[in-house]
Amino acid sequence: MNRNNRATMPYAPYIPLNINNASKYKKINTVAILYQALQPPIIDGIRKPLKPGGYSDSGADIAYYLRSDNIPIVTPVDNPSPTSDLYWVFPVTEEGINIKLVGHLPSNVHKYDNKLFTNELIKNNGILVPHAILIGGSTYNGTYRLNDITLDILNKKGIRFPAVVKPIRGRGSQGVKKVDNIEQMKEHAEKLLSTRTVIDGQYFFEYGNTLILEEYLEGEEITATIMPLE
Repeated sequence: MNRNNRATMPYAPYIPLNINNASKYKKINTVAILYQALQPPIIDGIRKPLKPGGYSDSGADIAYYLRSDNIPIVTPVDNPSPTSDLYWVFPVTEEGINIKLVGHLPSNVHKYDNKLFTNELIKNNGILVPHAILIGGSTYNGTYRLNDITLDILNKKGIRFPAVVKPIRGRGSQGVKKVDNIEQMKEHAEKLLSTRTVIDGQYFFEYGNTLILEEYLEGEEITATIMPLE
């Protein structure tokens, strides 16, 4: 691993916008980067999967780049090695957090982690989002029963194949799949809806009882992260 290449090439997705000029706009104090170290809580019977390492790799990239740009960074060890992610970041635990944070309120994270809720919020503010419906094993609260879905229903909702099946809550692309027809859609949806996991000694359906089916968009994917300044 060459952290210099990962963090400074124009491709690197973790470089903050205008970071070279950040100190001109706002006084920057010492910065510490946190990574997810605890299992997420159970929301609506679903626990969002924890990524191995809790994004410590991308956090280390951020810390390395900021230090390279002469922004003060506090790290768990002196002179951290570029090849050791955990030398650059602190865990999001009571022991790991002892300074002010730049981040979102946990209550807001839980709310907007619901992909359907967030898409509706974005759409209601005039921004285009993919056409989507809820699908599940039964019909309730606007959810379409898998066995009742037809091409006519999908066409009326603006969805044509290929389409995408995804969990309402999830991490990255886990559980997300492009499907080319109704048969593939039902097969993948049934697999997700029947997947169970053990949490604190109890069985839960890992992806809940409802999924999202949305239109597939061609093109290059980009990720935007929005963080508050205060």
